[in-house]
Amino acid sequence: MQKFSYRIEKDFAIHFGPAGRLANLAKQYPDTTAILKMGTRSANLSQPMKVATLGIRKDDVVVVTTEGPSEVELADVLFQYFEAAL
Repeated sequence: MQKFSYRIEKDFAIHFGPAGRLANLAKQYPDTTAILKMGTRSANLSQPMKVATLGIRKDDVVVVTTEGPSEVELADVLFQYFEAAL
């Protein structure tokens, strides 16, 4: 299992656009599960509707966990996306 925390720095929430892009990244690794957690709520990154409804906004801290054969690679790809877009 791989895990990283990230503080959302940009001035927008994770709405349907970013949630869809995260889902597309996660779906490239069908053998690995990615979970996004904020506080006590969590969503599978391959389900963009659930991710969007977490209500993540600027300055929120999220935790991303990946588990499966490609967990290291997927965690790295997701972290890079967070750095570039969020």
